[in-house]
Amino acid sequence: MDFDLKYNSPFDLTLESSVNASEINNTFDEIYNHLANNSQVKGFRNKKIPINIVKTNFAGRAKTMVGNLLVQKACDYTKKQPLKYIELVDDLSFLKNPPEENESYKFSLKFTVQPMPKIESTLTGMKLEMPNIVATDEKINWHLNFYRTTDNEKHMVEDRGAEEFDILIADIKVEIDGIHCETLSKNPGIIHLSSKTNPKEMIDALVGVKP
Repeated sequence: MDFDLKYNSPFDLTLESSVNASEINNTFDEIYNHLANNSQVKGFRNKKIPINIVKTNFAGRAKTMVGNLLVQKACDYTKKQPLKYIELVDDLSFLKNPPEENESYKFSLKFTVQPMPKIESTLTGMKLEMPNIVATDEKINWHLNFYRTTDNEKHMVEDRGAEEFDILIADIKVEIDGIHCETLSKNPGIIHLSSKTNPKEMIDALVGVKP
């Protein structure tokens, strides 16, 4: 993959990523092999599921997993810089169809500069300079539509408590030392109930929460 990091402002950046068809196909092969060894299909023994059966039964999940891997690779490119991933700009629609040979496909991610403490010369305290990050209804609906269209196994549920690995939609109010932090609060916001993306203590506290 090739990457091009561009500053839109002192705080906001866009990472343009380019991936070729062979890398997309190789990633799909890895995902299908993983699903073949870790999935259950009626009539087949564990780890003995033919790849064509896996592709028929898990196409939506494979596309989502490939998309997540591509986004993760792009995020890994920025690890050595004080950046925070904000959102996926594109919908990765190129994953819906088989990639054409020798073609390259592009997608973009938005990042913001991580807030860094500013120490006063008297060492009496710190000031935090943070960008204004707003979660609008339009952004929330875009992400929900992305999950619905790329993985038909995901659907909205309101008749049970939240479970690990769910995607929780809730109003988020953040306080630091008792002071409300407007820039980190979201109304509504999306929370991935996975310890890979959020602290385990936070996940444990939210599992079981009902609408």
